[in-house]
Amino acid sequence: MNRRDRRRQARGGRKGEATTGVTIPEALERAVGLYEEGRLREALRLCRQLLKAQGEDDDLLHLAGTMAAELGDHAEAAKLLAPLVARRPDHVDAHYNLGNAQFALGHVDLAIESYRRAIELEPGLAEPYNNLGIALASLGRLSEAIEAYQHAIQAQPAHAGAHNNLGIALYQTGLLEPAALACLRAIELNASVPEAHNSLGNILKDMGRLDQATACYQKAIELNPTYAEAYNNLAVIMAERRNLDPAIMAARYAIELRPDFIDAYKNLGDALQQQGRQQDAANVYERALAINEDPGIAVRQALMVPIIANSAEELCEARTRVAERLAALRDGEIRLADPYGQVHATHFFLAYQGIDDRPALEDLAAFYRRACPMLEWTAPHCAEPLQERSGDRLRVGFMSRYLRPSHTIGKLYAGLIERLPRERFEIFVFRPGTAEDEFGGAVEHVIRLPDGLQTARERIAHEALDALVYLDIGMEPLSYFLSFSRLAPVQCVTWGHPTTSGVANLDYFLSGVDLDPPDGDAQYSERLERLPRIPVFYRRPEMPEGELPDREALELPTGRRLYVCTQTLFKIHPDFDAVIGGILERDPEAVLVFIEGNLEYMAAQLRQRFQAAFGELGDRFVFLRTLEFSEFLGLCATADVLLDTFPFCGGNTSLEAFGVGGPVVTLPTNMLRGRLTAGFYRQMGVTDLIAENVEHYVDLAVRTATDRDWREDVRARILAAGPAVFEDAGAVDGLAAFLERAIAERI
Repeated sequence: MNRRDRRRQARGGRKGEATTGVTIPEALERAVGLYEEGRLREALRLCRQLLKAQGEDDDLLHLAGTMAAELGDHAEAAKLLAPLVARRPDHVDAHYNLGNAQFALGHVDLAIESYRRAIELEPGLAEPYNNLGIALASLGRLSEAIEAYQHAIQAQPAHAGAHNNLGIALYQTGLLEPAALACLRAIELNASVPEAHNSLGNILKDMGRLDQATACYQKAIELNPTYAEAYNNLAVIMAERRNLDPAIMAARYAIELRPDFIDAYKNLGDALQQQGRQQDAANVYERALAINEDPGIAVRQALMVPIIANSAEELCEARTRVAERLAALRDGEIRLADPYGQVHATHFFLAYQGIDDRPALEDLAAFYRRACPMLEWTAPHCAEPLQERSGDRLRVGFMSRYLRPSHTIGKLYAGLIERLPRERFEIFVFRPGTAEDEFGGAVEHVIRLPDGLQTARERIAHEALDALVYLDIGMEPLSYFLSFSRLAPVQCVTWGHPTTSGVANLDYFLSGVDLDPPDGDAQYSERLERLPRIPVFYRRPEMPEGELPDREALELPTGRRLYVCTQTLFKIHPDFDAVIGGILERDPEAVLVFIEGNLEYMAAQLRQRFQAAFGELGDRFVFLRTLEFSEFLGLCATADVLLDTFPFCGGNTSLEAFGVGGPVVTLPTNMLRGRLTAGFYRQMGVTDLIAENVEHYVDLAVRTATDRDWREDVRARILAAGPAVFEDAGAVDGLAAFLERAIAERI
């Protein structure tokens, strides 16, 4: 209601005399004046007196209802406006304002009816359409919401809010490019609205444009320094980029601004965990639980384990505590309505402890099934026997959040997927978070999954797949919780995260003949399938123009022997310290080099452990900053020897090192996650640097570092054997044959 309408309403009031001794029109005029001065409570009090004195009056009811809503008393607003629309079914503003009150009270269906009635009476108004869209979107009726926003824009093309809301709805349906355009239009119309910049940031983040997304969140905060949601979103993106200190700071700001902001507590706890600050994370989760007893937070807390441990015994004790905490939650009859949304975490770090994960992960899966029976959802086409096809191609899907060129998963598997023969297979790639086709048209269907468990599995089920391959279960929560469902007759997981899933609805674990030990089948809840070649198609790393950075460029000591470990710091298990100690003792010129990157807190914990084990570190340990890819290759090329970690070894990093002839010493364990480098070596036919035990590992490392002729001979043979692991067509053939056989067995 604008000023002119309020004045007209006051002048048109019923004649009579109020209890204050003035006429009704005069009293109404006075109420409108108080309203315009912002003295809403006085104005509303006066309106109530007038209503009590003379009974219901249309103008008074509408004015009082509008003010009650603005004061946040939506129940009073609805009470005042409901009789008005009953008496005046043609009162557009009353229907619209009643809809606003009903929506605020959570009566969304009633609000939708009120907005639709206002639209029927006057279709040319933008606001009823816009608010109708908001109400429909809150119920998940996104296609209807989009239509409502489009009508609002048609009625008022410069309605920035409708453009922004349209962008949000398009984003929620997975239409990222149109969503970004809608939000950009909202910003063009009104660049001072922080919500529009925040919405655009969310879209750009999911498109993988992290720098632009960060700038959007920062702009939203600049416009509104108290915008808690923007700080929280900034925390998420900083954590994703492993800029953990800024992530922690942003999440703390969000909590300071909104002390009951549960998502911010979760993000703060996650970032602290990634830094290895388990106790600090536990304290944050405790604070969150004191605000909201969300069982998802309790599960997150239960799953915490040390990342940098001081001993193998500490890791075993931590695993026991996880089992005890989960058992306590189970015995307490914990229930989860949506494990993906509530827990939003995985068991990722358990895999780095060097222990057979099958018992723990089967118990974890059983815990989730009991807490949330709806996890084991079945796609309609899987509920009936698979019918034999007559000439149709087999429909095979691949699921990963990380199928992009810069990520390990993209490097390992994109080429494999692209080269499956199209005359035999129709390929679907499902990716949460981005719909950009980074396959250059080599894959028929690249599908963005919506960010929700039920909507994501329905989207996959829609394609009626014959087989679905998960590339990295355990690395992020959506793929893990999706895997509980039966979305295809044949469901597989492979070694993007090289450990069993523990999930009953996964049929096969895809490995290679050179990877698992002979008795490895017992470590999997899935049926272990040893393909004839390691199932990856890895392109040899492209060399940058010019010379690779040397020791001087990398600020490494010259005249010393460099024993370089390129693995991420949380792979450096306490058992690996025996190798470090042996090298330091055997070679007085040895310098141990690690890549710290932006894991400063982990590096500090590791230094403390090393100092306790080896005394003053001095100049015998070097921790490097984050390296560009050319610098990483230069480090591999200039190292005297490269040290593979155990019990969790390298995969992608070893292949990158082989691309420049890097000599990697490795000690295979009795589990796949410790046998990848050795498996690649065996496929290459170069086995010189595969150790049999810790003492042999130290012997090989010291010999490679100190015997130049030996080292150069090994380098040359690694480079010559590259075709056995780079762009291996045999891996494609092996996967294709397996898929055909596995699907045929289900018919």
